[in-house]
Amino acid sequence: MSASEHPRPASLASLSLALRDRALDADSRTTLAFSIANDPYPLLRFRQALVLEGRARGAVRLRCVSGLATPTERTPFVNWVERLGAWLLDQHDIDGPRLLLRDQLELPDDLSEGWAQWWPEVLWLVPLGPGVADADRKSSSDHAWALFLLEQPPPQALRQQLGGLAATWRYCWLALAPRRRAWQLPRRRLGWLLLVAVIAAMFLPVRQSALAPAEIVSLDSAAITSPLDGVVAEMLVEPNSRVEAGTPLFRLDRSELEGRAEVLRRQLEVASAELDAAGNLAFDWPRCW
Repeated sequence: MSASEHPRPASLASLSLALRDRALDADSRTTLAFSIANDPYPLLRFRQALVLEGRARGAVRLRCVSGLATPTERTPFVNWVERLGAWLLDQHDIDGPRLLLRDQLELPDDLSEGWAQWWPEVLWLVPLGPGVADADRKSSSDHAWALFLLEQPPPQALRQQLGGLAATWRYCWLALAPRRRAWQLPRRRLGWLLLVAVIAAMFLPVRQSALAPAEIVSLDSAAITSPLDGVVAEMLVEPNSRVEAGTPLFRLDRSELEGRAEVLRRQLEVASAELDAAGNLAFDWPRCW
């Protein structure tokens, strides 16, 4: 690709301003990443553009590829790109845009073979996250890069325009970072607080209760019975009261007993009358002779 294929200097400024306006209009990092990976093509004529994002513990995620909003399949190419991004994060502390040539980098064998297979010789790397000067905001999860794969380095006039555009991308990327709520704690500190709370809860007394059927059996039981069958008419002591031997406990209903006594009295009268009649009959018997 010759230098004549790049835009003329007169159109560089208008194209750069248009790209800055699109970046400032982005309402999320996803929208901004798609614009970075696709809109600069009239300026750079790149073979491919990618946006990588750093994650916790040095991991790297492929955020966007030119022509695709978000890669969803774990292809060998995606895995290789993320490994290369992790290597760049570990080996380079880049503040501004930089041209990287494959032959000038001491890449591991697997990364070098993948570069020779999938990428051209020239890589223009644009950091989107905080730089060295932003020490208070710098962490592995804040890093991000835009990678532009070129057949040859861009002209000097184009590099000057791209420097201002890269600064705009970086400003917008940092401005669109998810804001942490004031009360939200870091995950590590929150994990320690949860562990302390669990340990403290283990020493708290726990009172438990349950409903279950039960039967109370006396050690020295005694059978309390009545000499007669009948109906209890009145309880003479309160339940669960202490009593002494010989204390009346209840009173039976007398109506049935009195009825039975009345019947027996009438039977006795009838028997007495029959006995008297039999005596009189025995006394008058000789007179009949």
